[in-house]
Amino acid sequence: GGETSIAEMIATTQRALLVTRFDRVEELDGRSLLFRGYTRDGLWLIEHGRISKPVKNMVFTESVLFALNNVEALGIPQRVYSDLDGPTAFPSPRIVPPLMIRDFSFTALADAI
Repeated sequence: GGETSIAEMIATTQRALLVTRFDRVEELDGRSLLFRGYTRDGLWLIEHGRISKPVKNMVFTESVLFALNNVEALGIPQRVYSDLDGPTAFPSPRIVPPLMIRDFSFTALADAI
């Protein structure tokens, strides 16, 4: 990971979306590492270095390779929990750094999850 805090990422951003969680992420193409999923539990509009308002959840379709190629800032790794093993399994911890990614592909608005 890097050393940039989420607050610093927000403060240096002119206009963007802050995603706090992804949900129901599924692989579409193993060769290009293309995934599709939803935002969940908080999608926020950032304007002029401040969080201005909540935004409706969205669907994304993005290649991990493309996203990692467009990383502008990397934060301090944080422990998060994931139910990647299925909805009936116990959540397992993952260590993930916050990322500021340019040109992330949101493809549609999503109904409430």
